[in-house]
Amino acid sequence: MMRPIGVWNICFATSGDQQWRVATTWDRINHRSSTLPFHGKLYVLLRPHSVRGEHEVIQIDPPQNSISEPSPKLIAKFKWPTSDESFRLYSYRLVECNSEILVIGTKWDAVYYSVYRLADLMLGRTVHVTSIDGNALFIGMRSLCVSSKAFPTIVPDTIVMPDTKIYLSQYHLSNGTLSQATDGVIAEEKDIPGPYSIMCHIITCCSPPYWNKGKISCKELPTWRVKKKFRFGVA
Repeated sequence: MMRPIGVWNICFATSGDQQWRVATTWDRINHRSSTLPFHGKLYVLLRPHSVRGEHEVIQIDPPQNSISEPSPKLIAKFKWPTSDESFRLYSYRLVECNSEILVIGTKWDAVYYSVYRLADLMLGRTVHVTSIDGNALFIGMRSLCVSSKAFPTIVPDTIVMPDTKIYLSQYHLSNGTLSQATDGVIAEEKDIPGPYSIMCHIITCCSPPYWNKGKISCKELPTWRVKKKFRFGVA
C-alpha cells in the first residue's frame, strides 16, 4: 500500500495483481491529510473542518486478497489544543521517531511545534512531548529521525526545518525556543559557505525534487544531464 505524492487516495496491490489499484470507498483523504507507512500498515491523520471538530487517525490494514480493498479502522480521536484564532494557522503530520509514531502540529510561521505520541492519544491522553530520546527530527516533504549519538554535531531533542526557506532553524522541545541550526543560507541562488554540514545534507533529503542538487528550494526547476524524467518528485 502507498499514497503517492499528489494522489489523494490510497493505492494498493496484492501479490497476484499486475498493476496498482486505487481505493474507491474513502472520500475523506485529501491534500491536508498526513499519511505514514509503519510496520506494514498505513496511518492517516484526518484534519477536521473546524476548530470544534476532532482530528482522527485511521489505521489501514493491507487487503486480505486480490478482490478486497484495504480495511480502514479508527484508532484515535482528539481535539488539538489551539484557539479559534490559531486553528487554521497550523499544519499537522505523522512522523516516525524511535520506532513509534508522533503527531506534530506546527504554525505556518514555523516558530512553535506541538508534539504528541500517537500511543498516548489512543488512550485519550494529550501529553506534550519534550524529549525524543536524544534524536532530532528533520521536517520537509518527508520527515527523517536522526540520532545525535551517531552525528554529534546534531543537537538532541530538536526539530530541524527551513526557516522562511532560507535559514535552517531548530526548535528545542525541552524549552520551546528557536535557534539557527547552521551558518549561511541554503535556498535559491544563495549557498552555504563550504564545507557543507551533515545537517544540510540531511535536510535536502527531506525535499525529494532537489535532494541531489543540494537545494531546498529553487526559483526555477533544476535540470539534470541524465535520467531527467526520473528526477522530479522522486520520493
